[in-house]
Amino acid sequence: MAGITIKDIASMAKVSTGTVDRVLHNRGGVSIQSKTKVEKALKKLNYTPNLVARGLALKDSYKIAIILPKFDQDEYWKQQIIGIKRAYKEIQNFGFTIKMYNYDFLHQGSLDAIIKRLKRHKVHAAIVAVESDQESKKLFCFLEDNHVFYIQINAHIERANPNFLSFVGQDSFQSGRLAAMLLNYACHINKDFAILHMEEYLATSPHLNKKQSGFLTYLEDQKLKSKVVIKHIQTVTQRDELRKVLKGILSKNKKLGGLFISTSRVHAVGEILIELKRTDIVLVGFDLLTENIEILKKYPKMFIINQNASLQGFYAMQFLFKHLMQNQNLEKIKYLPLDIVTKENLINHLHMQQRDKLISAKI
Repeated sequence: MAGITIKDIASMAKVSTGTVDRVLHNRGGVSIQSKTKVEKALKKLNYTPNLVARGLALKDSYKIAIILPKFDQDEYWKQQIIGIKRAYKEIQNFGFTIKMYNYDFLHQGSLDAIIKRLKRHKVHAAIVAVESDQESKKLFCFLEDNHVFYIQINAHIERANPNFLSFVGQDSFQSGRLAAMLLNYACHINKDFAILHMEEYLATSPHLNKKQSGFLTYLEDQKLKSKVVIKHIQTVTQRDELRKVLKGILSKNKKLGGLFISTSRVHAVGEILIELKRTDIVLVGFDLLTENIEILKKYPKMFIINQNASLQGFYAMQFLFKHLMQNQNLEKIKYLPLDIVTKENLINHLHMQQRDKLISAKI
């Protein structure tokens, strides 16, 4: 029906025009009863908003916070931004602006500074990547209390609040199972394995624990008798410490056939194993980062499970557009494919990454 105004909808629903505006733009702060009245009026009037007109009328009205760790700490987060920018290029004319909020994930309490900044900057929605369950709680509570919709990427931390829209990323449990399957197939029979968690805060990183659980469950399901050594390396940037740990694992486990590195630091392990002349060990790690790509070309027995960081960012931004502009209900969990990358198919994945970089560079 042409020519319908917010006043018409408010009159039929017997609510204020401000309430109608908040429902139409998913701004929150509306009771379930009032929202139901507005939705019934919209349905009765057969009202469909024109996206172009809405975008022109609401120029710069949707401010999106991008909350990610600092790029210089891990190239992985830069890939997330590349995907976000690629999606943003398609929707920026509909009244969207993005603002970056980068924190130091190696420093506990760094998210507090992000919350202080958010208090000064009114935002309507957020894309959030957090590593620690404990650290994230205060941030999520702030977003929920202030009616800020948000989407999680990379790590899924359970939230029951309706302002949590969706998680976009990999199934951590299944990626652990996949890693165990790859090592089992690539190693000779009766070989043992090791899991290396190269992360500061394992106890509060639920996605790493899920990867470990998936790995062990696969071995149990296959009734394999392999021994599994589990090591948590907190000093992830200290090469000498890592070398010492690896030499200890190799000397104490003569039947070791494969190593599963649950983070994106597989390159550091591969480099040391090459120095130690132990490239008989099969490696499985995560992410197509520059250092991982280089070691993949050199190391004879290695698999990378690509977590599609760029695609995570792309889908997250697209999902916000669908929710805010099209009133679409989102999948609560959007799992991405578990891509297995070897030196044989590496070139195909690199072509895709280069395309994304070229697109984001133009924004």
